[in-house]
Amino acid sequence: MSQADLLLSAAGRQLLSRLRGVGVTPDGAWQLDRTTAFLSLNRMVSTPFARTLRVVESMPWHQRAAARKLRQFGVGAADIRRRGLSGDVEQIRRRLDLRGERSATIVITRRQPWGLICEAVRTGPGDDHAAGPDSGR
Repeated sequence: MSQADLLLSAAGRQLLSRLRGVGVTPDGAWQLDRTTAFLSLNRMVSTPFARTLRVVESMPWHQRAAARKLRQFGVGAADIRRRGLSGDVEQIRRRLDLRGERSATIVITRRQPWGLICEAVRTGPGDDHAAGPDSGR
């Protein structure tokens, strides 16, 4: 999997197709996985069409290893996005046994499967949905 510094989390694959069709996606961005609405990129962009996430950790998905890493980062709350995988998000959350003051977005793709631990990035004024592990919240 190509390493990216940032992810854009679009509202869905249909929106992603529309953005690409009208040339709204940022230059140099590539799709994380053909089955997901995540775009990968290595430079900061601001768009009203997607949430920007900074990749903190990228690794093959192994739930126990991910749980250790999340505890190491002090993550107690997570928005878990699994794409193309079966399983209950709440069950995954319980098994991760999250503890800490920080929040993160965990992206799990079916490719290999792979896991990304991300923090939200503030890209503009009033971007309250972007509070991540380093946001001070």
